[in-house]
Amino acid sequence: MAKMNRKIGEWKGGKFVREDDGESELMCLTLHQPLASLMAYGLKRVEGRVWSSDYTGPLWIHAAAKEVSPEEIAEIEAFYTEVFQRDTLSDSRPKFPAHYPTSCLVGRVKVAAVVPKEEFERHETMPPSALLENEANGSDYFFLCESAERLVLPFQMGGQHKLWKLDKKTADAAKKGLRASEQMPIHFLRYMTDPAPRSPPADSDVSTPEQQMLEAAIAFSLEEQRQPTDARKTETETATTTTHNIQT
Repeated sequence: MAKMNRKIGEWKGGKFVREDDGESELMCLTLHQPLASLMAYGLKRVEGRVWSSDYTGPLWIHAAAKEVSPEEIAEIEAFYTEVFQRDTLSDSRPKFPAHYPTSCLVGRVKVAAVVPKEEFERHETMPPSALLENEANGSDYFFLCESAERLVLPFQMGGQHKLWKLDKKTADAAKKGLRASEQMPIHFLRYMTDPAPRSPPADSDVSTPEQQMLEAAIAFSLEEQRQPTDARKTETETATTTTHNIQT
């Protein structure tokens, strides 16, 4: 049995704050089946919790001990078939696990972010498949998971509540059995970046009252400078006309 008594952080105000000990690749989260295996197979990408965390990075997925009924499996597989078809814009079915083992390590994902539900919903540019996952999730906070990998041979072991840490030897051995299994690739942070602020107008597009007064003064001065020139031009034209009349 792997050791699971290391301190990895503490709870502050309902939020888990991790200690940066350089062992983030050991972090693990336990889920009930069939959700644990569906996450390892790259079909479940949004995991809801009532607590928040500042953790991002690799996250091992562990299946809890509770057995799951065939009826529940069929219902949840039907839902993720709809999610998959909405993502791929096709009528094809995703690849589901042949079985859903319990009390074991089943795979690993990467946590891109942990966000409140209302923040996730604010980003309306999310793919329709991700928004559908949100609709079925009633939790307060979302773990946004990417880059799924499944274990070819699940590791039998017990789990813990909330975030916990694997024994390093167990994690090192499990890495050798990981296989890429992402069926609906997504990069959540691309959709969660706020739009760039609008650039301020160029100086030439905006005039303050002081600038308007200055521009009016310059225009008046230029007009005054043009007056003598125009007057001389008129006098010259008159004199030329008079001379022409006399010669005629």
